[in-house]
Amino acid sequence: MAITQPYFVVAQEHKTSKFGTEMVQITLLGIKDRLQYTTYVDKPNHNYKHWQHVIDNANDGFVLDNLKTKTHKDKVLINADSKVIIAWQCEDKNVIIDQINDIWNEEDRKAQAGTFRDLFQ
Repeated sequence: MAITQPYFVVAQEHKTSKFGTEMVQITLLGIKDRLQYTTYVDKPNHNYKHWQHVIDNANDGFVLDNLKTKTHKDKVLINADSKVIIAWQCEDKNVIIDQINDIWNEEDRKAQAGTFRDLFQ
């Protein structure tokens, strides 16, 4: 289980777990690798406290850090036992989305620098 990168909280969905308890499925986006990840937080579990602020403020935008990954049935998940660190929180998710897009566009531009394409710009 490696701590890999910061993650943007894309969505939360309240569901019923296989044990009949309330569970929250949280979808996250890896800011560095641009891949989608999921974690499942079950309210009766001890790890709920690590995620409670994020869950209670579902309409806010969050960038989270200190999340560990684990593999389950050939799928990489965020380990719900991770001790969540809120790296950034704001009331408007779109602010974070815009910032991430700016970062990715700059990375893409730098990746293309020095290529044949530069001859025509």
